[in-house]
Amino acid sequence: MRVASILAVSVLLLLSALSMPLPSRGQDESLVVRIGDLGELRSRNPLGTSLHWFGDADDWGAGILQPIYSHPLLRHFATRELEPYIAKGIDANGNGTFDPGEYGAFGMLPVTNASDIIVYFDFNGVRWHDGIQMTVMDLLFSLQIEAMRPDFEAYVRPLMDRGGGPASNFTHDRWLAVSLTPKSWAGEAGLLGDPGLRVAVRFRLQVPYQPFFEITLADLWLLPRHVWEETGGMRHGDFGRAVFPEGDPRAGQGIPVTETLYSPFDLAAATGWQPRDADVIGSGPFCFSTWVAGIHARIDRNPTYFVGADPDNAAVVYDPRIAAILHRPSFEGVEFLPYRTQLGRVAAIEAGEIDLVRGSFPVEATILIQKDAPGVRVWAAGDRGLVFLAYNMRRPWLGYNNTQGGDAADAGRPLRAALSHLVDRDAIVRILLQGYGVAMDSVVSPATTFWYNASLNRIPYDPARAVQILDSAGWPDPGGACLEDGTGCRSLPMVGTQPVEILTTTADVDPVRASAERLIVTAARSVGLNVRPGRPLFDPVDPWAEFRRGSFDLAILRAGIDGTDPDYLFALLHSTGKANDAGYRDPVFDDVVERARRAGDPSERQRFVRQAQGLAMDDRPVEPLYSATLIEATQNRFSNWTEGYRGLWNFWSWIGARSLVAPRPPLRIEIDNPGVVGSGAITVITVVARNKTGAPVQGVIVTIRINEGDGGQFIGGAGGEITGPTGNNGDLDVRYEAPVVAWERYVHFLVSAHDASSGSTATSSFLLLVVPPGTAFLSLRVSLPGGDLTIAGAPLPVRVELRDEFGDLVGDAHITGGVVPAGGTLEPISGRSDRMRNVLFVPPGAVTADTDYQVSFDAEKPGYPPTRAIVSILVVPETAGPAPPPSSPDAFLPIIAVVGASAALATVAIAWAIRRRSRR
Repeated sequence: MRVASILAVSVLLLLSALSMPLPSRGQDESLVVRIGDLGELRSRNPLGTSLHWFGDADDWGAGILQPIYSHPLLRHFATRELEPYIAKGIDANGNGTFDPGEYGAFGMLPVTNASDIIVYFDFNGVRWHDGIQMTVMDLLFSLQIEAMRPDFEAYVRPLMDRGGGPASNFTHDRWLAVSLTPKSWAGEAGLLGDPGLRVAVRFRLQVPYQPFFEITLADLWLLPRHVWEETGGMRHGDFGRAVFPEGDPRAGQGIPVTETLYSPFDLAAATGWQPRDADVIGSGPFCFSTWVAGIHARIDRNPTYFVGADPDNAAVVYDPRIAAILHRPSFEGVEFLPYRTQLGRVAAIEAGEIDLVRGSFPVEATILIQKDAPGVRVWAAGDRGLVFLAYNMRRPWLGYNNTQGGDAADAGRPLRAALSHLVDRDAIVRILLQGYGVAMDSVVSPATTFWYNASLNRIPYDPARAVQILDSAGWPDPGGACLEDGTGCRSLPMVGTQPVEILTTTADVDPVRASAERLIVTAARSVGLNVRPGRPLFDPVDPWAEFRRGSFDLAILRAGIDGTDPDYLFALLHSTGKANDAGYRDPVFDDVVERARRAGDPSERQRFVRQAQGLAMDDRPVEPLYSATLIEATQNRFSNWTEGYRGLWNFWSWIGARSLVAPRPPLRIEIDNPGVVGSGAITVITVVARNKTGAPVQGVIVTIRINEGDGGQFIGGAGGEITGPTGNNGDLDVRYEAPVVAWERYVHFLVSAHDASSGSTATSSFLLLVVPPGTAFLSLRVSLPGGDLTIAGAPLPVRVELRDEFGDLVGDAHITGGVVPAGGTLEPISGRSDRMRNVLFVPPGAVTADTDYQVSFDAEKPGYPPTRAIVSILVVPETAGPAPPPSSPDAFLPIIAVVGASAALATVAIAWAIRRRSRR
């Protein structure tokens, strides 16, 4: 009955909460995404707002500032594999030269020294928002800053002397094993841009570190050195320098705190700086616009965001592979509106005042939305993070009786063991989450099946067992009700019958956590423990200040995990980890988690990670509670959201979401090319022109141009350019002769189309990879004979064709299909390549708005690198009218019509597959 009453209070708190007044929308704001948040920006300073740790730190501020900045690498929107951006690849084979086949390589070959890495960067076209050119000195500066910051230093430690261990001198000398090194960039003479902006950087890992590329490099936020060092151009006081400047023999190296020629960087002063709107400068897809506390924050599209070409001249392409897959955001800006309660956000999304409810909201709200707002889509995705109860191990009665830690000093083990039996995880998931989540029995989510230790003993909810443990520890129950004044409560060491507090969020922010707190409090009192709810954890200025000081007893917290790599265990539980707020200190655990970081073999690393979970769950410095399903909602003004590990607000949504208020373009072009061809080979390229309904358009004038210097020629054209009209089926076929190459080369094509009858124009681009003679490859071509648009519930034919390097059809490979987002299916979804040539894409029975579906196919055959191709299909509501008929009575005629951007993705995927084979 106590549980039922607590749950009732939680629901009432949610439904009775008051929302803030809903702001009105201006008529000129149709291309501005409006986001409803539960919190707001607390500082414009990225050093004062964690951009990394996605838990109870400044989640809301991080989500506002992250689009302002950029990383050296990208991650694939579906597979999360690393993709080049500013970092182009490494000298994987250790021959001293960055070869064309090493573009996109981010892993050393087994025969090389995996701790001595040379990464090649190209800063051409990459500018800060104030127009200043980004250089390698900005990269080296950013590494220094991240090495000083508690939220990321764990991932830079391998570059510190002694791997950042107890004897490391980094806090004094600020030395990192990073330096510029002479570059040898094959084919650089033929590349556009300033050669001085193409550099080689040597990283010498002082201890092996397996996730160096995935975390240290890929998650590094790039900061503008000219804004932060010294006075930042009179923006602030003198913060000093983090790296020696150009012209100094030590240029790029960290400046020690004892340096006298230059003032060493003052991180504390920099962290405390309160920038103005104009001082927030990054290089990401959005620029900071304004922040009015309590009202809103806004970011606007960055018109010079680097997408492969010169921001001032799109014809100057520095990286055609990036130009084929990246583009700037389609909407003008994003406005973040803070709401005091969950119900306020629900009312706003129902009223159409916001477009996205960012960050999870309660299950109860989904019922209201689905009932009252049919135009709102609810998204649900598994969360790899977790909510846990943290014990303050610094309290002798909860943890250690000395500062050294370890099992011998663990006087609080009996109390933690008893409390672990007072947590009813099943009730939390079943009742509070209504099944939208999983009960956690480890600090690694079961969703990450490779790393999760499924052999752990799950601690059951068993108050009787808790009583036995407490009695055996010598803490008897005096009998009677346990009251807050200590009457009827067990006497614990040092604190006696004084109340023990649990800190967590308020019910209007997270009713599930607030109710879980009450469940634990009630269970603890039922066995004579004087446990009570504490005041809310969040402080308006610094929410984690008290927690970092260690002045708490217990706290219910959330740790959000970006991706699947378990290296966060080091920061979370290692005795020197800066996120180890529980104060856990166990030398055996430390040793195992350090071994996990160093292990190069995945199976060996898996063994250490699972062993680390076993050790942590035996000591139980934290009590895993649950992992809730991440529930968000979107209005139908915008579509093409991409689901990520942190929900919908991620890089691919920033650049991919598009407005449905704006009409569909009156003319669009689809491009088919083989993706990869042999040296000197002749191939056919097909361009199909379609109107906004998907019907083919005859008589459109199409021009295809080869990017200057890439090579090859059109047969029947003027060398590097060819022009012609589309035929009855809206198609134009041209023949292209590839250049003769000694190594892999990408050829970048620019396509433009003009329909004189409507005055409409369209542009696109694609890549073709030319490989040297003797290279084995598979070319996976996907076509849409009926076009790339269909209505909800109407199947669309898909043609899948796999050929080898000789142009012969391959029938004995295995092809697996996939559809993103969920809802669409393929029939069949996998099988032999000769049985997968005719596939049906079956869209969902209903959609509320135009929705882009990414349909992927992966082909594998022994002796060949795996190959992937992706096409995009637009599914429109049934009220939008019937889908256009196929351009031929036979929907499966081999008419190739791959969407331009998707064809580029397929090309790059093929190229990376070949590259991966060369590294194995």
